[in-house]
Amino acid sequence: TAAMSEGLEKIDSGELEAAHQALVKAATIFPDDPGLTDARSRLEEARQRHRLRRLRVQAEALTQQEKWGEAAALYSKALGIDPEAAFAQTGLTQAAQRAQLHSLLSHAMQHVPFYRERLQSAGFSPDRPLTEEIWRQIPILTREEVQRNSESLKARAIPPGHGPVSKSTTSGSSGIPLEIVKTVLAGLYWDAITIRDHLWHERELSRPWHSVRYFRRDRAAFPTGIRSDSWGRAAAILGATGPGFGLDIMTDPPQQIEWLKANQPTYLLTYPSNLKALLENTRSAGAALFPELRQVVTISESVSEDLRERCRQQWGVLIRDTYSSTEVGYIALQAPKGDHYLVPDE
Repeated sequence: TAAMSEGLEKIDSGELEAAHQALVKAATIFPDDPGLTDARSRLEEARQRHRLRRLRVQAEALTQQEKWGEAAALYSKALGIDPEAAFAQTGLTQAAQRAQLHSLLSHAMQHVPFYRERLQSAGFSPDRPLTEEIWRQIPILTREEVQRNSESLKARAIPPGHGPVSKSTTSGSSGIPLEIVKTVLAGLYWDAITIRDHLWHERELSRPWHSVRYFRRDRAAFPTGIRSDSWGRAAAILGATGPGFGLDIMTDPPQQIEWLKANQPTYLLTYPSNLKALLENTRSAGAALFPELRQVVTISESVSEDLRERCRQQWGVLIRDTYSSTEVGYIALQAPKGDHYLVPDE
C-alpha cells in the first residue's frame, strides 16, 4: 500500500515518527499484511540505532568534560540496548575506572595523612573532575617512601563493606620487607582473580600443585617441605583439588630438584629467576625429568622470551605467568591464548 511504502521511505530517511504514523495507517487498511511485521522490525531497529547514536554523542561529550560518573551511566544505558556496542564497552571501561579512581583518591585525601599533601600539590580536589593532567602530576610512590612513611600511609578509616583489616608482610626478596594492611574485600578480589587464572589455563584440579616460593619462619624447609590437602582457599571454591606441596625458595636448586623428583609435579609455581636456575641445573636431563609436568606458573618477576623458550625446549611445557605483588595484589594475568597479558578490570 501507499502507506506501507511511505513508512519504509521514512525509515530509510530517518524520519522515525513519520514512519510510525505511516505504518499505523497501513495497519488500519491491511491489518494482515505480512510485510507489516518486517516493517515494524525495521522501525524498531532504526529507533535502537537512533537511541545508541544519541547516547554515544552525550556520553562522549561528558567524557570530554571528564564527568566520568555521568558518562559511565550513559555507556551502561547503551549496553542495556546493545550489549555488543563496542563504543559503549570501551567507554564504560574508561569512565568507570576514572570514576572509581576519583573515589579512591578522594578517600585517600580524606583518610590517609601521607596522601593529603601529595594530592593537594598535584592539584587534585574531591569536588573537581580528575583530569589527565592532574593524574600525571601525582608522583609514583617508591619503596623507600613506603618504608619511611609506613604509619602515615595507613588509612584512618575503612570504607563500609570492605571488612576488617589484617597485616601481611612482603618477602623482602627485592629489599627490606614491607608490612601491608589489607581488608577482607582485597582478599576476595585476590581469590576471584586466582580462580579466573585457573579457569583460563584449564588446570586439572585433581592433580598435585607444587610451589617453590617464600614461606615464613622456615616452615617449608628442605627435605620435607610442607604438604596440604588442597591447592589453597581460592582453588577449593571450584571443588575438591589434589594435594598442595611447598618448599622454601631459600633451598639450593640441586635440593629443589631432588625434592621435585621425589614429589613429581603437574603444576609448578615459582619465581622466574628460580626457574632459570632450575633449568640451568637440569640442562642434560630434558623433559624425562618431570614426566607429569604440564605447566610452570611464574610469579612476582618479569618473564623473558628467552626463559619461555628454554622452558618449552628443555622441559616441554609452557610458562603461564601471573604478575602480582603482596603490596597491590594481581597486576596482570597471562591471557588464555598467547604470551600477552590482560589487566583485570577489577
